[in-house]
Amino acid sequence: MTEFEKSPTLVIKATICMRSSEEIGQDKGIMEGFSSSIYFSGNHYPARVVTCESVIMPSHKGQVTLFMLDSFPERSDICAGATFELKNGSLTVAEGSVLSVSEQTD
Repeated sequence: MTEFEKSPTLVIKATICMRSSEEIGQDKGIMEGFSSSIYFSGNHYPARVVTCESVIMPSHKGQVTLFMLDSFPERSDICAGATFELKNGSLTVAEGSVLSVSEQTD
């Protein structure tokens, strides 16, 4: 069992907009399996993209489903309409807007 399969897991559906290649220093896109952290309300939370409608390239947007580990903000804080940053280390690679939130347990 991987850390992303432990319960509880917060499942976030979101629209993300990836920053430009110039801003992030690479031409790689975001796709299923992309591991990062969600920066929300001043805190970092481990997360992974588990579904992605297609590869989201720099300067483009798309919809994703993210799994957050059992370390996540109060559910009342992260809700539809909340905004966050996807970070790769200290680098912000995309901004996101939450569409829906649910909790997954074993």
